Amino acid sequence: MLFGTGSKLSGLFATHPPLSDRIRALDPSFDEGDYPVVTLREQRIPSAASEERQHAGFAADTNAPAASLSPGSIGDSVAKPTEAHIAFAERILQTVPELLYDAAHSPDLSYLLTIALILDRSGRVSERQFNLAAEQLGEQRTQLIRKFYDALLKAGPQYRLPLLEIAFPAMRQRPAPQLQYLIDLTGRPIEIDGETELSDFCFYRVLATNLRHIINPSSSPKRRRAGRKPVRDAAVELLRIVAHYGHANESDGEAAFRAGLKRFGKWGESCAYDVNRNPSTAALAKSLDMLVALNGEGRKMLLESVTTVVLHDEQLNVSEAELIRAICASLEIPLPPQIGVSLNSDTNSGSD
Repeated sequence: MLFGTGSKLSGLFATHPPLSDRIRALDPSFDEGDYPVVTLREQRIPSAASEERQHAGFAADTNAPAASLSPGSIGDSVAKPTEAHIAFAERILQTVPELLYDAAHSPDLSYLLTIALILDRSGRVSERQFNLAAEQLGEQRTQLIRKFYDALLKAGPQYRLPLLEIAFPAMRQRPAPQLQYLIDLTGRPIEIDGETELSDFCFYRVLATNLRHIINPSSSPKRRRAGRKPVRDAAVELLRIVAHYGHANESDGEAAFRAGLKRFGKWGESCAYDVNRNPSTAALAKSLDMLVALNGEGRKMLLESVTTVVLHDEQLNVSEAELIRAICASLEIPLPPQIGVSLNSDTNSGSD
């Protein structure tokens, strides 16, 4: 119970002989039939899953209105999850497919699940990404990654960040060199076609930041000192990037950008949208690094500005909610899962 993962697939990453062999070396008379039968996960109630998904806004025919969400309400939920947020998170947990749930709790399989989580969900470059995985990890492990990837596509994107968060404790049990290799490996698929989607970059940043902290707990980013102007410039650049990626129509993007700027007050009124510039992930990384300098109130204002941009069309789909949470996680803003997310338009209207 303490050393085994309970999975027949765990031997792929085994760094010790199988548990039975180790026991038999101490007691030659040991029989594997002596193992007790143990349930490795809590009992979940399948009959309630459908109803829970309806209440959680997960049903395919649910078009939950974003009117129940506002930049202010989202900002107020930072570090203050309500009973509704907790219940919502529990519903997500209860409906996670068993294959993914078990993999996230396994020190061995969470490693492969994490790779599946970062792969292209559109299928545009996924085969190239699988080929890369096969080169680095072999065909057997790649087949498992593909199995997790298929299950993730079927389950839906609302499970991506929760599964990553569930997997972090299991990955703490892996050696530091393997975690560093995972950081390097997962960074390559998202850049395989020379372009990196905004949501994938933010997701990768959450992954890499947490794994680096596991490797070296003292490496957690400290709040830095920075002048007012560079911090403001970084905040404006973040809004530009979110508006650009979230709107195919430049006029809609600029309108959303302007709405977000109003949250900053008068100093933001003169900032330009710059429709002719294609924001890069390098610019996004630079902005997020600078915005670590914000205090609590500043981070709340930034979150409200970002959500104003996203909610400008009065809709919040799963991808947009994931993007907001990924940005928050990157800046260490503890934002609970948001209730009232529509699945009917699961892709942003822009290039993301």
